[in-house]
Amino acid sequence: MFEYYMTPEQFKQWKLEGKSDLEIMDHLGYNNPIGLNEWKKKNNLTGLRAATKAEVIYRKHKKEIISFFEKGYSNKIVAESFGVSEFKIHEIKKKLFANKELDPSRFVNYEYRKYLKIAQLNGINKNTFHARIGRGWNFEKASTRPPDTKFRRKDLKREGA
Repeated sequence: MFEYYMTPEQFKQWKLEGKSDLEIMDHLGYNNPIGLNEWKKKNNLTGLRAATKAEVIYRKHKKEIISFFEKGYSNKIVAESFGVSEFKIHEIKKKLFANKELDPSRFVNYEYRKYLKIAQLNGINKNTFHARIGRGWNFEKASTRPPDTKFRRKDLKREGA
């Protein structure tokens, strides 16, 4: 039945665009999931999954995203520009590093050094900044949020005491 509605290539394209089986059936005005599953088996498309939002953005806007990162923009700014979460941008950045489309050593060191300077200007110790990054804080938050003094060790002797 689905042969009249779409080709396997069109189905693959919709999956690459992130459409689920239900969205595809709704688009075609067809409401028989069993028929769709049989059609997918017949055309060897059963394991094909919909692309995630991060994958779709990566495909459509890869050059723009690389440009943002090379200019030193933070994940937060890039995420706001594309209307997605920072986590999605983090996934995309990891993919760019894995595909060698961004040089992680140059990029991470540049961004790290930039925000370390900001942290030091804000009176944040470099070890505190490093520990925050290790705990998963983004650079902006790690370099601007003041240290919480209630967790300082009280048993440390101060000089001259």
